[in-house]
Amino acid sequence: MTPKAALAALTLLAAATPALAQDKKFVGYTITTQSPDVRGVMLHEGYSVKQVIAFVQKSCGGKIGPFALATKTHRKGGFTLKNFRTTCPAGPAARFDGTERLSVEHERLPDGRTLTEYFYVSGGESKRLVEFE
Repeated sequence: MTPKAALAALTLLAAATPALAQDKKFVGYTITTQSPDVRGVMLHEGYSVKQVIAFVQKSCGGKIGPFALATKTHRKGGFTLKNFRTTCPAGPAARFDGTERLSVEHERLPDGRTLTEYFYVSGGESKRLVEFE
């Protein structure tokens, strides 16, 4: 996910009422074939590190490397965020049609389910895959 896309998603979260905003969980990241580095952002006190690792592992075409969570938080759109890093040397999982770049967003919905959106390009065509868990 591009930084602009992450900020846009977080801006949408900022529009939530204060009661809902306190219960929000969001994480977004990008996996590419050009670099093994995976960088992402997550709401502080949202998903656990274990959950974020599981999300990234599901999107990666192989094993991910060590997970590093930033020690400092930053504020954007009324939310407290943390950056994270890991690696995915294999690039995006095969189910994404050999794409070179995969941007992923996970968000907890009010009903408790997780909405996952995958953005990628396959055969020159931009695609979006939506899943609910």
